Amino acid sequence: MEEMEEMEELEEMEEMEEVEEMEEMEEMEEKFRSVQFTVPFCLKHHPSISYKTHTIMKKLLFTLLILGSAIHLLDAQTPAQLADIKTFEQARYKAILANDLSTLETMVAPDLIYTHSIGVVENKAQYLEALANSTYKFSRFETDSTLYRMVNKNTAVATGILRVAGLVQGKPFDITARFSALYVRRKKHWMLHTWQTTKLR
Repeated sequence: MEEMEEMEELEEMEEMEEVEEMEEMEEMEEKFRSVQFTVPFCLKHHPSISYKTHTIMKKLLFTLLILGSAIHLLDAQTPAQLADIKTFEQARYKAILANDLSTLETMVAPDLIYTHSIGVVENKAQYLEALANSTYKFSRFETDSTLYRMVNKNTAVATGILRVAGLVQGKPFDITARFSALYVRRKKHWMLHTWQTTKLR
């Protein structure tokens, strides 16, 4: 009886910690959204810098802030946590190659920010729609030299080399790129929150 009560207490504590961490993340995002970017005068008033581009820049800066904060939290990661992230990654890559949209829908966060190597930025609906209508078709999706950082038990960062091939709007491509990914755990399931790739060759 006592053991059951202790287990229930532990579960309640874990749930409370997850709620607190989610609230902290939401508070950070809310504060960030309220901050007005200070950009160089020549860019701020340049006709090519639209409100949409300005908003995207703010989102990317927020992601970079989280990526930077991970550097100081190396001791937070454990082998078990890293194993979970790696398992999640491989399952996502497999779903991409199989164009398994139902699985991918559960693996990307509702507030997904997905930046392709060609500079296209998509939200969750746009990303899944592009896969559904075969805007992108992948025959290869592999990563290596990946470095992992746990920001906290519900947030992780990965950076490494991406080798990807397939078709974009019917045209073949085969590139090597550097990627950065931000993963979040919600309701005890990992999800991709942010993806950024930079073409190397």
